[in-house]
Amino acid sequence: MLGKVTLTMLLLFVFLAPAHGVENGIEIAGDPNAVAVNGAGGFLYSPRIVLTTAHNHILPHEINDIEVGLPGQPWTSNSTKIHASKVFLASTFNNGNFRNGGNIFSRTDDFAVIVLDKPMKMNDNVKIASQEQINKYKLDHEKVSMVGYGLQSSEMRIASNNGQNSIDIYPKIIKSNFITDNEAQTIFKVNMPSNAIFNMDAYFAQNLTTGTVCDNDSGSGWFVEQANIRYYIGAQSAGWGFPNCGKDGIWGASGTFAAVSAAYKFMDLILEAEKYVEANPYLEPTPTPTPMPTLTSTPTNTTDLSKSKISVGKTLKCVKGKSVKVIKSVNPKCPKGYLVGK
Repeated sequence: MLGKVTLTMLLLFVFLAPAHGVENGIEIAGDPNAVAVNGAGGFLYSPRIVLTTAHNHILPHEINDIEVGLPGQPWTSNSTKIHASKVFLASTFNNGNFRNGGNIFSRTDDFAVIVLDKPMKMNDNVKIASQEQINKYKLDHEKVSMVGYGLQSSEMRIASNNGQNSIDIYPKIIKSNFITDNEAQTIFKVNMPSNAIFNMDAYFAQNLTTGTVCDNDSGSGWFVEQANIRYYIGAQSAGWGFPNCGKDGIWGASGTFAAVSAAYKFMDLILEAEKYVEANPYLEPTPTPTPMPTLTSTPTNTTDLSKSKISVGKTLKCVKGKSVKVIKSVNPKCPKGYLVGK
């Protein structure tokens, strides 16, 4: 157990907020993968699959409350949002225990996959970075980026604390570099008890130049972009030694970093989500046809004249002495005393 005095001092440096915005970042509208998830962050991996963190209260029983904004678009009260239909969580997720006086300051396997009700437009190429790639990125101090929707200044923090929950958030980008595991541990161990633990899969430098993560950036995707491919590293999970937009105090004297659980460890979850999408395809709603007006026709005479029988009369010449009568009838007959003439 850490003493109360030590824990109070540590809270000035540690950053494990329930959901982490980009402070001192660069606004970047229209990013093809960055999405807001209930106002926090996520990464559009494919048209119906979003990668994020487990600790953002992304739980199966809350699935009806999960809303995802369109990629690269601001998160506002009126912005377009798509609901989730399924969530897959890492079964080994652990939220750490330092808040309860424990010695674990990091999160374990902080990863979740959201399947959307309907697809979003996606126009770029995304791949999951392998373990070998990440190991090389660390040694090379490779450039890495993250686009987030969190709080972006101490002024936003004050507004949020005052109950202004409808703040419009525009995506901002952090451009940073990998640091090695040893470099991260050197930063973390300064002034820390020997049994304190911060153990995650990848770490990224944070400072005023790069920008830093803040509340509601959790779940936002860290990626390396090479040859028009985004290699996804993992979802923003935790960090160490930066102010969190004025929430947690001061900059760590030994340095700062952000950290993630690597996505390659959860390919089974991603594959499971892809199978779900295949088994539950999105069907475009069939538009209701507009009823055609009923036309009232005017009755017409349908008598078939070809079938009507028109009687043709016969002519009969009748003679009586010098008297001659012509009789026209269907069946003419001469009167009494008259004979049929020629």
